[in-house]
Amino acid sequence: MLNANKLELDHWKYRLPGPSLTPGPTAIKKFEATSDDASYSSRWFVGCDGGQSRVGKAAHFAFVGTEARFTGYAIKCDFDHSEKLRPGFHVTKTGMYIVAGTDCLHLVDFDGAMFDRRQAITREHLQDVMNRVIGITDLEITTVHLVSSYTDRSKQATSYRKDRILLAGDAAHIHSPLGVQSWNVGLGDAMSLGWKLATTIRQEAIFNKDPVDLTLLDTYENERHSAGAWILEWTPAQVAMLQPDLYGAAIQTLVRDSMDTPDGTNPFLDRIWG
Repeated sequence: MLNANKLELDHWKYRLPGPSLTPGPTAIKKFEATSDDASYSSRWFVGCDGGQSRVGKAAHFAFVGTEARFTGYAIKCDFDHSEKLRPGFHVTKTGMYIVAGTDCLHLVDFDGAMFDRRQAITREHLQDVMNRVIGITDLEITTVHLVSSYTDRSKQATSYRKDRILLAGDAAHIHSPLGVQSWNVGLGDAMSLGWKLATTIRQEAIFNKDPVDLTLLDTYENERHSAGAWILEWTPAQVAMLQPDLYGAAIQTLVRDSMDTPDGTNPFLDRIWG
Protein backbone atom coordinates (compact mmCIF):
# COMPACT_ATOMS: atom_id res chain seq x y z
CA MET A 1 0.00 0.00 0.00
CA LEU A 2 1.37 3.42 -0.92
CA ASN A 3 1.59 5.98 1.83
CA ALA A 4 0.87 8.78 -0.59
CA ASN A 5 1.10 11.50 2.02
CA LYS A 6 4.66 10.65 3.06
CA LEU A 7 6.12 9.83 -0.34
CA GLU A 8 9.46 11.57 -0.75
CA LEU A 9 10.05 12.78 -4.29
CA ASP A 10 13.44 14.45 -3.82
CA HIS A 11 15.33 11.26 -4.61
CA TRP A 12 14.06 11.27 -8.20
CA LYS A 13 16.64 12.98 -10.39
CA TYR A 14 14.26 14.24 -13.05
CA ARG A 15 10.87 15.92 -12.86
CA LEU A 16 8.23 16.40 -15.52
CA PRO A 17 6.82 19.89 -14.88
CA GLY A 18 5.21 20.27 -18.29
CA PRO A 19 5.70 18.64 -20.48
CA SER A 20 6.58 21.48 -22.85
CA LEU A 21 5.22 20.97 -26.34
CA THR A 22 6.50 22.48 -29.55
CA PRO A 23 4.63 22.74 -32.84
CA GLY A 24 5.54 20.49 -35.72
CA PRO A 25 5.74 16.75 -36.20
CA THR A 26 7.90 16.16 -33.15
CA ALA A 27 6.49 16.28 -29.64
CA ILE A 28 9.04 17.73 -27.24
CA LYS A 29 8.91 16.81 -23.58
CA LYS A 30 11.15 18.68 -21.16
CA PHE A 31 12.44 16.92 -18.08
CA GLU A 32 13.80 19.41 -15.56
CA ALA A 33 16.75 18.00 -13.67
CA THR A 34 17.46 18.86 -10.07
CA SER A 35 21.14 19.34 -10.88
CA ASP A 36 22.21 19.58 -14.51
CA ASP A 37 19.04 20.95 -16.16
CA ALA A 38 19.17 18.25 -18.81
CA SER A 39 16.22 17.91 -21.15
CA TYR A 40 15.13 15.20 -23.56
CA SER A 41 12.95 15.10 -26.62
CA SER A 42 10.95 12.30 -28.20
CA ARG A 43 8.96 11.78 -31.34
CA TRP A 44 6.33 9.84 -29.40
CA PHE A 45 5.23 10.16 -25.80
CA VAL A 46 2.83 8.04 -23.74
CA GLY A 47 1.30 9.34 -20.54
CA CYS A 48 0.93 6.51 -18.02
CA ASP A 49 1.20 8.81 -15.02
CA GLY A 50 -2.06 8.09 -13.24
CA GLY A 51 -5.27 9.87 -12.45
CA GLN A 52 -3.60 13.27 -11.99
CA SER A 53 -1.77 12.88 -15.31
CA ARG A 54 0.45 15.88 -16.00
CA VAL A 55 0.90 14.67 -19.55
CA GLY A 56 -2.84 14.73 -20.14
CA LYS A 57 -3.17 18.19 -18.62
CA ALA A 58 -0.21 19.66 -20.50
CA ALA A 59 -1.47 18.28 -23.80
CA HIS A 60 -5.02 19.52 -23.04
CA PHE A 61 -6.81 16.21 -23.37
CA ALA A 62 -10.54 16.67 -22.75
CA PHE A 63 -12.22 14.52 -20.09
CA VAL A 64 -15.91 13.85 -19.52
CA GLY A 65 -17.72 12.05 -16.72
CA THR A 66 -19.10 12.55 -13.23
CA GLU A 67 -17.77 14.25 -10.11
CA ALA A 68 -17.02 12.50 -6.83
CA ARG A 69 -19.55 11.81 -4.09
CA PHE A 70 -17.38 10.16 -1.46
CA THR A 71 -13.87 10.07 -0.02
CA GLY A 72 -12.39 6.65 0.62
CA TYR A 73 -9.47 5.68 2.84
CA ALA A 74 -7.28 2.57 2.81
CA ILE A 75 -5.61 2.33 6.21
CA LYS A 76 -3.09 0.08 7.92
CA CYS A 77 -3.21 0.97 11.59
CA ASP A 78 -3.38 -0.23 15.18
CA PHE A 79 -6.50 -0.10 17.37
CA ASP A 80 -6.85 -0.14 21.12
CA HIS A 81 -9.58 -2.81 20.87
CA SER A 82 -9.52 -4.39 17.41
CA GLU A 83 -11.88 -7.13 18.58
CA LYS A 84 -14.72 -4.59 18.43
CA LEU A 85 -14.51 -4.56 14.63
CA ARG A 86 -16.46 -7.17 12.72
CA PRO A 87 -14.48 -8.63 9.80
CA GLY A 88 -15.95 -8.23 6.35
CA PHE A 89 -17.91 -5.72 4.30
CA HIS A 90 -20.45 -3.46 6.04
CA VAL A 91 -22.80 -0.81 4.64
CA THR A 92 -23.82 1.82 7.21
CA LYS A 93 -26.08 4.85 7.42
CA THR A 94 -23.20 7.15 6.45
CA GLY A 95 -21.05 5.04 4.14
CA MET A 96 -19.27 1.72 4.11
CA TYR A 97 -16.33 0.02 5.77
CA ILE A 98 -14.30 -3.14 5.24
CA VAL A 99 -12.30 -4.88 7.95
CA ALA A 100 -9.51 -7.22 6.81
CA GLY A 101 -7.54 -8.73 9.65
CA THR A 102 -6.76 -6.80 12.82
CA ASP A 103 -4.90 -3.87 11.26
CA CYS A 104 -6.42 -3.15 7.84
CA LEU A 105 -9.45 -0.89 7.47
CA HIS A 106 -11.16 0.65 4.45
CA LEU A 107 -13.58 3.53 4.97
CA VAL A 108 -15.97 5.10 2.46
CA ASP A 109 -17.34 8.43 3.68
CA PHE A 110 -20.14 10.02 1.65
CA ASP A 111 -18.93 13.54 2.42
CA GLY A 112 -19.47 14.93 -1.07
CA ALA A 113 -15.73 14.41 -1.58
CA MET A 114 -15.12 17.59 0.40
CA PHE A 115 -11.89 16.41 2.01
CA ASP A 116 -8.85 18.11 0.46
CA ARG A 117 -6.70 15.14 -0.51
CA ARG A 118 -3.64 17.37 -0.97
CA GLN A 119 -3.31 17.73 2.78
CA ALA A 120 -1.87 15.21 5.21
CA ILE A 121 -4.29 12.60 6.52
CA THR A 122 -3.94 12.76 10.28
CA ARG A 123 -4.83 10.17 12.86
CA GLU A 124 -7.39 12.59 14.28
CA HIS A 125 -9.09 12.97 10.91
CA LEU A 126 -9.25 9.21 10.42
CA GLN A 127 -10.67 8.83 13.91
CA ASP A 128 -13.46 11.30 13.11
CA VAL A 129 -14.26 9.55 9.83
CA MET A 130 -14.24 6.12 11.46
CA ASN A 131 -16.55 7.26 14.25
CA ARG A 132 -18.97 8.73 11.73
CA VAL A 133 -18.94 5.85 9.24
CA ILE A 134 -18.90 2.91 11.67
CA GLY A 135 -21.09 4.63 14.23
CA ILE A 136 -19.11 3.77 17.36
CA THR A 137 -17.07 6.01 19.64
CA ASP A 138 -15.40 3.51 21.97
CA LEU A 139 -12.77 2.34 19.48
CA GLU A 140 -9.56 4.32 19.03
CA ILE A 141 -6.97 4.34 16.27
CA THR A 142 -3.71 4.41 18.21
CA THR A 143 -1.12 4.37 15.41
CA VAL A 144 -1.36 4.94 11.66
CA HIS A 145 1.26 3.06 9.66
CA LEU A 146 0.07 3.62 6.11
CA VAL A 147 -2.85 5.47 4.57
CA SER A 148 -4.02 6.55 1.15
CA SER A 149 -7.21 8.21 -0.02
CA TYR A 150 -9.35 8.02 -3.14
CA THR A 151 -12.69 9.19 -4.51
CA ASP A 152 -15.30 7.93 -6.95
CA ARG A 153 -14.73 10.68 -9.51
CA SER A 154 -15.27 9.04 -12.91
CA LYS A 155 -13.70 10.67 -15.96
CA GLN A 156 -12.50 9.44 -19.33
CA ALA A 157 -10.46 11.15 -22.01
CA THR A 158 -12.59 11.78 -25.08
CA SER A 159 -9.60 10.70 -27.16
CA TYR A 160 -6.57 8.59 -26.24
CA ARG A 161 -4.30 10.19 -28.84
CA LYS A 162 -3.45 13.76 -29.81
CA ASP A 163 -0.92 13.77 -32.63
CA ARG A 164 2.10 11.96 -31.13
CA ILE A 165 0.96 11.98 -27.53
CA LEU A 166 -1.04 9.06 -26.15
CA LEU A 167 -2.66 8.17 -22.84
CA ALA A 168 -3.05 4.77 -21.21
CA GLY A 169 -4.22 3.33 -17.90
CA ASP A 170 -5.45 5.68 -15.19
CA ALA A 171 -4.11 8.63 -17.18
CA ALA A 172 -6.86 7.90 -19.72
CA HIS A 173 -9.68 6.91 -17.36
CA ILE A 174 -10.22 7.46 -13.63
CA HIS A 175 -12.92 6.01 -11.43
CA SER A 176 -13.64 4.48 -8.06
CA PRO A 177 -11.23 1.63 -7.23
CA LEU A 178 -14.11 -0.49 -5.91
CA GLY A 179 -13.83 -3.93 -7.42
CA VAL A 180 -10.29 -3.18 -8.75
CA GLN A 181 -11.41 -3.76 -12.35
CA SER A 182 -9.02 -0.97 -13.36
CA TRP A 183 -6.13 -3.44 -13.13
CA ASN A 184 -7.57 -5.45 -15.99
CA VAL A 185 -8.35 -2.36 -18.04
CA GLY A 186 -4.93 -0.78 -17.49
CA LEU A 187 -3.14 -3.98 -18.45
CA GLY A 188 -5.35 -4.25 -21.51
CA ASP A 189 -4.38 -0.70 -22.51
CA ALA A 190 -0.68 -1.52 -22.18
CA MET A 191 -0.96 -4.77 -24.13
CA SER A 192 -2.87 -3.10 -26.96
CA LEU A 193 -0.75 0.05 -27.20
CA GLY A 194 2.73 -1.41 -26.69
CA TRP A 195 3.11 -3.52 -29.81
CA LYS A 196 1.08 -1.17 -31.99
CA LEU A 197 3.21 1.84 -31.11
CA ALA A 198 6.41 -0.19 -31.50
CA THR A 199 5.30 -1.36 -34.95
CA THR A 200 4.41 2.20 -35.97
CA ILE A 201 7.81 3.49 -34.83
CA ARG A 202 9.62 0.75 -36.77
CA GLN A 203 7.65 1.53 -39.92
CA GLU A 204 8.38 5.23 -39.49
CA ALA A 205 12.12 4.52 -39.20
CA ILE A 206 12.19 2.14 -42.17
CA PHE A 207 10.11 4.13 -44.64
CA ASN A 208 11.05 7.60 -43.32
CA LYS A 209 7.99 9.26 -44.70
CA ASP A 210 5.67 11.92 -43.35
CA PRO A 211 2.87 11.62 -42.50
CA VAL A 212 3.38 8.28 -40.84
CA ASP A 213 0.79 5.55 -41.40
CA LEU A 214 -1.39 5.57 -38.26
CA THR A 215 -3.88 2.92 -39.36
CA LEU A 216 -2.64 0.32 -36.87
CA LEU A 217 -2.07 2.78 -34.02
CA ASP A 218 -5.58 4.18 -34.34
CA THR A 219 -7.02 0.75 -33.55
CA TYR A 220 -5.68 1.23 -30.00
CA GLU A 221 -8.25 3.91 -29.24
CA ASN A 222 -10.97 2.09 -31.14
CA GLU A 223 -10.43 -1.00 -28.97
CA ARG A 224 -9.61 0.48 -25.59
CA HIS A 225 -11.90 3.50 -25.36
CA SER A 226 -14.93 1.21 -25.18
CA ALA A 227 -13.27 -0.77 -22.36
CA GLY A 228 -12.74 2.43 -20.38
CA ALA A 229 -16.34 3.48 -21.02
CA TRP A 230 -17.50 0.11 -19.70
CA ILE A 231 -15.65 0.69 -16.41
CA LEU A 232 -17.07 4.20 -16.10
CA GLU A 233 -20.55 2.72 -16.45
CA TRP A 234 -19.96 -0.11 -13.96
CA THR A 235 -18.23 1.67 -11.07
CA PRO A 236 -20.87 4.44 -10.64
CA ALA A 237 -23.47 1.67 -10.45
CA GLN A 238 -21.52 0.17 -7.56
CA VAL A 239 -21.38 3.56 -5.85
CA ALA A 240 -25.13 4.04 -6.29
CA MET A 241 -25.73 0.84 -4.32
CA LEU A 242 -23.64 2.19 -1.43
CA GLN A 243 -25.20 5.62 -1.11
CA PRO A 244 -26.62 5.98 2.41
CA ASP A 245 -30.23 6.82 1.58
CA LEU A 246 -33.47 5.13 0.56
CA TYR A 247 -32.39 4.99 -3.08
CA GLY A 248 -29.22 3.10 -2.21
CA ALA A 249 -31.12 0.73 0.08
CA ALA A 250 -33.66 -0.01 -2.66
CA ILE A 251 -30.89 -0.78 -5.18
CA GLN A 252 -29.13 -3.03 -2.65
CA THR A 253 -32.32 -5.03 -2.11
CA LEU A 254 -32.87 -5.40 -5.85
CA VAL A 255 -29.28 -6.54 -6.44
CA ARG A 256 -29.36 -9.03 -3.54
CA ASP A 257 -32.60 -10.53 -4.83
CA SER A 258 -31.11 -10.84 -8.30
CA MET A 259 -27.87 -12.39 -7.07
CA ASP A 260 -29.81 -15.01 -5.13
CA THR A 261 -30.51 -16.67 -8.48
CA PRO A 262 -27.98 -18.31 -10.87
CA ASP A 263 -29.20 -16.22 -13.80
CA GLY A 264 -28.74 -13.07 -11.75
CA THR A 265 -25.32 -14.01 -10.33
CA ASN A 266 -23.58 -14.84 -13.61
CA PRO A 267 -23.74 -11.32 -15.13
CA PHE A 268 -22.20 -9.88 -11.95
CA LEU A 269 -19.40 -12.43 -12.02
CA ASP A 270 -18.71 -11.55 -15.65
CA ARG A 271 -18.43 -7.87 -14.79
CA ILE A 272 -16.25 -8.37 -11.72
CA TRP A 273 -13.84 -10.60 -13.63
CA GLY A 274 -13.70 -8.05 -16.45
